[in-house]
Amino acid sequence: MRVVLWIMFAFSLVLATDLKLKLRLRTPAPVYDLAYHDHTLYACDAQGHIFAFSPTGKKIKSWQLPKRVDFYGEKNFQKAMTLTLSPSGKTIAVAGEDGRVYLIRNHQPTPTHFFTSSVIRRLAFVDENLLLVATISHEVSLIDLATQKTVKTTYLNTSPLSDMAISRERDLAATAGEAGVVILFNPRTLAIVGKLQGGNVDNIYKIDMQAKYIVTAGQDRRVILYRPNRTYSRYDGSFLVYAAALSPDAKYIIAALDEENRLYLIDTASGKHITKKEGHSATLNRILFLDHHHIASCADENSILLWEIQ
Repeated sequence: MRVVLWIMFAFSLVLATDLKLKLRLRTPAPVYDLAYHDHTLYACDAQGHIFAFSPTGKKIKSWQLPKRVDFYGEKNFQKAMTLTLSPSGKTIAVAGEDGRVYLIRNHQPTPTHFFTSSVIRRLAFVDENLLLVATISHEVSLIDLATQKTVKTTYLNTSPLSDMAISRERDLAATAGEAGVVILFNPRTLAIVGKLQGGNVDNIYKIDMQAKYIVTAGQDRRVILYRPNRTYSRYDGSFLVYAAALSPDAKYIIAALDEENRLYLIDTASGKHITKKEGHSATLNRILFLDHHHIASCADENSILLWEIQ
């Protein structure tokens, strides 16, 4: 009887879970980053566009960063490197290629007083007025948007930074980069509270944090899942892993594990690859869970793909 029940359970898992491509959204340029709030998907691209899409894929709004003047005095598109939304969703913060942070509150992007000569890798709101700015030099700044002042700046590591993540509660943040080490820090004080290492041995391209679990995507062809107790599981790819993401309950990982840019759905409890799906034709830039069953992904191509776990 136990054997029969086990077979039925295992068979139901195989039948119940799959990753389906639901929609392809076309964009004028490659999309670098994604954000989601209140049933609206936001994206920024290589020509400085910022888009807002409805759940059906309809473009609701669009904005564009101001053009840059080059050495010859000509105006050119600047890249919108990354974006994030405030907890209320009323403010969009966008990092420009020009080293400035722009704010969008319904109208056109407005530059803040913040400026860096470094490349801004990631932004994250701590609350409605406090914004984290992480640069490639592994410098993290806390900006007060109400006063337009930098509250604090610190270098969290000597190695270049690739990505930053913040918990849904906004009480813990993490950075990762070329050292293969995850730095945990308090987003309000910028004080380091811990380090996660041993899983990756090379550059970490992307990091995601959900339910106090952390997943990394690495140049060493590894996806690492760090648990709250600091233990970890390792999932190997056959190529450089450029992107990975965790579901809100940390039940699933989605990662690009091969040279064909296919997305792999991994069950974190069993460690098994449930399925793999084709869709992107270029290197992944970001994978984002919209909720427990819906995912958006973007790559170095003019489209955003929307997926569903069924």
